[in-house]
Amino acid sequence: MSVEWDVFAQALAEELPNLPEGGLVVIAEPGEEKYARYTQFMQREDELWGYVVVNSFLDESARASEEAERIISAAGWRAPEPSAGHDNWWAALPWPATAEQYLHLTQMVVAGLRDGYGIPDPGVFRYKAWNRNTGEDLDFPRLGLPRD
Repeated sequence: MSVEWDVFAQALAEELPNLPEGGLVVIAEPGEEKYARYTQFMQREDELWGYVVVNSFLDESARASEEAERIISAAGWRAPEPSAGHDNWWAALPWPATAEQYLHLTQMVVAGLRDGYGIPDPGVFRYKAWNRNTGEDLDFPRLGLPRD
């Protein structure tokens, strides 16, 4: 299934405001974890944390080059801060955020995964979403992606 990156970014920006407190979304390539590039989101009480995988979690063949890492950083992603609970490239939005803030974050995802990691089509992704507070599965139908 082929999906345009701008369509993916817009759909994700429309879904993220519906993420309840305790909600988690992981959008990843299928396959072995050490080869799977991904983005994920976690809704906290007062902010949304967004992530793009960092090279240290990937096999060498799936890693971004130094130039690609500069692209990810220039898009607005903050470098990992493990002591603050951020093991990947990360960004935070206040909650509630505006539609423009959600779209900016999802455009950062595009820059990270398409421009940084060289993934040509977001249609390769699968997703899983759940509320860690309730255990309930969450649906993101606008993404047009299969559930993992």
